[in-house]
Amino acid sequence: MSSRFWEIIVMSMICVFSTISDESIGLVRQHPLLLMQWFCSKEEFQEFVAHEQSEKIGFFARLFGKKPRQSEPLPDYSPSGNENIQYDIDKAWHGIHFLLTGSASEGDAPLNFMVKGGHEADGCDIGYGPGRMFTSEQVKQIDEALQGISKEEFESRYDPAKMMAEEIYPAIWDRPKEEDDAIVYISENFVGLKDYIHRACELNMGMIVGLS
Repeated sequence: MSSRFWEIIVMSMICVFSTISDESIGLVRQHPLLLMQWFCSKEEFQEFVAHEQSEKIGFFARLFGKKPRQSEPLPDYSPSGNENIQYDIDKAWHGIHFLLTGSASEGDAPLNFMVKGGHEADGCDIGYGPGRMFTSEQVKQIDEALQGISKEEFESRYDPAKMMAEEIYPAIWDRPKEEDDAIVYISENFVGLKDYIHRACELNMGMIVGLS
């Protein structure tokens, strides 16, 4: 897959983080569709649920008037308190992951949290696959690992030639500085994300990682 593919086909793959309580993680694991409430309005959520339920019955069954099987109703629940505090790192997620792990798609836990780990909300696609939920204890482990990496050390790992060779999205790393100051872009997002996760840790919250 060429880097040109990332630029043309995947024009906007954005990574968004959101806080979630451990109790809500347990509930969402039982009812994955609930996770959409962290990413859309109440009206959009209702439309989404109605659509998902209509898709459970096949085309010919709908054609001949067969009604879908009654699915288990979703509990009346929505994010509250310190939940749904969001942080958007735009398209910097893959570059940050690469500088944290040295890998395009793997890496060791807990620093591979951008693309691996957590509990998937199976059956709830929020754009590019299901959202992944990390418990408050897992967030503490991520925070501890991130606190050991300074901005200076993070930037010292920057290697535009290698990042282009590894096809790290969004493939802007070899552009002239005046066109795209890529190292500043991912460094600022790294520092902001590091602060955000530390704050989530202080609030004793879990977090959701979603690509949309």
